[in-house]
Amino acid sequence: LGFAGISLSLMGAVKFVDNMTRSVMGLSIQSKMLGISARELDGWQHAAQAVGSTPEAITSALTNAQNAANTAHATGDYSAPIYQVAARMGINDAFKDDGQTLITKIIQGLPKLNKEQQYTFGNMAGLDAATIQSASSGQFIPEVQKMTRLSSVSSGEEQGARRLTEQLAILDQRMSALQNRLYLYLIPAANQLVGEIDDAIPSVEKLGSVFVKYGNDF
Repeated sequence: LGFAGISLSLMGAVKFVDNMTRSVMGLSIQSKMLGISARELDGWQHAAQAVGSTPEAITSALTNAQNAANTAHATGDYSAPIYQVAARMGINDAFKDDGQTLITKIIQGLPKLNKEQQYTFGNMAGLDAATIQSASSGQFIPEVQKMTRLSSVSSGEEQGARRLTEQLAILDQRMSALQNRLYLYLIPAANQLVGEIDDAIPSVEKLGSVFVKYGNDF
């Protein structure tokens, strides 16, 4: 039982470190998909948090912008909503841009629009209300730049997280095997305990009948 407790404690520690490492790995994987650095994506995500949005919301907006750019560059189809926004806002060279550059230009252009246009075009570009409100006052991109400068994410940290993730996967596999083996070892003890409980039941029932009789006599 002691070994089982140690095994479970170690597995809990592994999961804790794994969750921490996966946040860096997630940044690395998502940023590569977006064609930007993990440090830049970290800046965008923390800027979103700073203005009341979420990392998921701004990452989704960046992803939609990059997917639209990838499709347009690969097929020549510029019919995605974000290109309609760019055209209406007078961003004439949008067809050359990657997703991050395109959405940055849209965000920077929002203060020049009226409120209805800000929300309409912002929503079409995949931005949520908190980001639109911050962008409309011209504060969001400076916040992204500030958070990017403050980010501690580096290429060395990404490489370390990748190596650690691999080792944690191996360790998790080993700990799962150890846990399964310990459970097998515990089966005989559990069977013995069940047998002893079964043997004790008649004595308990007999003792119970004595108490009942004593109570009736009393």
